[in-house]
Amino acid sequence: MKKRYLIKDFLKRFKRPVQLIPDKDYKLVTISSKHRGIKLRELKKGSLIKSNMYEVKAGDFVLSGIDARNGAFGIIPQELDGGIITNDFWCLQINENVISKELFLELTATTWFDDLCNRGSDGTTNRVRLQKDKFFSQEVPLPLKNEQKHLLHKILSIKQKSVTLTQEIENQKKLLSQFKQATLEEALQGKLTEKWRVENPDIEVASQLLKRIKAEKSQLINEKKLKKEKDLVTISKEEIPFEIPENWVWCRLGDIGLINPKNNEKQNIESSFIPMEFISDHYGVIPIYESRQWNDIKKGYTHFAENDIGFAKITPCFENSKAAVFKNLKNNIGAGTTELHIFRCLPENKVICNFIYAIFKSTDFLKNGAAVMTGSAGQKRVPKEYLLNKIIPLPPFDEQQAIVEKIENIMAQCAILEKKIAQSEQNAKMLMKAVLKEAFENKERKDVDEVQMDRSLQLALMQIMFKQKLGINYGEVIMQKTAYNLDHLYRKQSSFFPYSFQSCNHGAFSVQLREEIETNPYLTTKSAEKGNVICVDPEQNSTVLAAFSNPVYTDYIHSLTQLLEIYSLPIIGKKSEQIELFNTVLKIVNDLNITDINTIYSTMEKWEIEQKGFKTKAEKFSKLQTEKILLFIKNLQLT
Repeated sequence: MKKRYLIKDFLKRFKRPVQLIPDKDYKLVTISSKHRGIKLRELKKGSLIKSNMYEVKAGDFVLSGIDARNGAFGIIPQELDGGIITNDFWCLQINENVISKELFLELTATTWFDDLCNRGSDGTTNRVRLQKDKFFSQEVPLPLKNEQKHLLHKILSIKQKSVTLTQEIENQKKLLSQFKQATLEEALQGKLTEKWRVENPDIEVASQLLKRIKAEKSQLINEKKLKKEKDLVTISKEEIPFEIPENWVWCRLGDIGLINPKNNEKQNIESSFIPMEFISDHYGVIPIYESRQWNDIKKGYTHFAENDIGFAKITPCFENSKAAVFKNLKNNIGAGTTELHIFRCLPENKVICNFIYAIFKSTDFLKNGAAVMTGSAGQKRVPKEYLLNKIIPLPPFDEQQAIVEKIENIMAQCAILEKKIAQSEQNAKMLMKAVLKEAFENKERKDVDEVQMDRSLQLALMQIMFKQKLGINYGEVIMQKTAYNLDHLYRKQSSFFPYSFQSCNHGAFSVQLREEIETNPYLTTKSAEKGNVICVDPEQNSTVLAAFSNPVYTDYIHSLTQLLEIYSLPIIGKKSEQIELFNTVLKIVNDLNITDINTIYSTMEKWEIEQKGFKTKAEKFSKLQTEKILLFIKNLQLT
């Protein structure tokens, strides 16, 4: 049985004011978000502290008024006994007549307390914080005292199982990552194709391919189609890191292709624009793109063309292995983030682009590139000279094809394993959620399936409903905006996707959500007219469809249906732009807690974007269009 309490019935804020002594050293305490605990910020003389301060003692439960919703709370450790905090931190006393301290502290390590802090927070952009009345007036069901010991035992048991499962999952991730890198290493050393070479002894040696490539470059230079570059240094024996097959040859990347070339397109044709967030660190992911007119993007951005290979040159994107082969581009050309280096194979005597991509994804390339980065902390970049002078093993053309096929087959199997690991990770998370659901859900909800929603299935349902309601599968950009809109449209906000969303190029964007989409076991990507779209994996279709009849997804499906009906209304014209403006206005309304059209449009004038020549949201959308969407949102939020 459970009894309902207000939070103020079992939690009470208290303070221990401190009279600061000027020449005394004080331990200033801070709290990390994401459940990373409490730590010492710094030691500081009392004379240098200007704020009112409050003492904490070992064993106190303290939370951050600013970041509690992000998991910033914990217990003061012994080494910080006597430390001090500002008024932004709350010390809370637990009424053990209502809930045992041990049970409460265990619950704070779960999503249960995160959700309470989220619901109890409010405020404007970058100033959202815990609100005293809103937080303490929340009503929650708690087990009776005689049942709490049993719940505590259950939580501790599940916690131990979760730790074991998490360790195993992390180990699987590590082993899989090592296996993928070992695959690339063996591929680039010729070990993956040892049998292939035995079966194909009469192929042309790589040195002949290299001669033709150099001859083609010379011809292009003579024809003034390429600028003459400084001759590259001959490769010395000391530079060669390992042995390669006899019919391979060592060369420098600058010998066999073009580095950071420009597109010479004169016509203002439709082309592809790719910002950094569209480039994945996962292997083999072809970037999605925005369609733009070439004149809008040919200046001020990095150029690339069909089958070019690019990698992020700036830290930490380079170390995280953000790289791509550009495919399915509009009219075969594009431009994008300036933080890319581009490699282009020659038009006649080509090196296979996916072979170069494998090099860019290898540990050797990343490790040596990181070692020569230049610039200040946080702004370090891999210089162009690294790409020009990097020595690589070059196989014969036919063997490059064989290597790429073997790598792609192995990586496809790895992707299947990654999806299974992601599903195991999701299942591990669900263990604790199921216990909390049983402990705190109202009796009238007992008829609902005891297993909580699987977020991977939620995202898969979203794609099926896109197709059913709007007649199209969308890509990640629309999924990101839809996830935000679902949780923020109505006054009583839901928590279908409890992520932290930033204001980005197209609207609301969450890094966490991107990771869940990329590792989703139910979803796959396919090529479409305007780039890649996301759809349900045909092998998982029956599982996803079955979720429609599972009562646990009823509220989610109902809310999503209402939102898609809004998407389908003819408010401003082009569907994708209507969704973008809807998301833009909704995010400003929620971040600033305002509905004044002048303030909203002023904010849009400061919201910088990189789209079809538009520099701000206000340039892309008129004030009249914005007002139409705002009126629509205001009416919905009144319901």
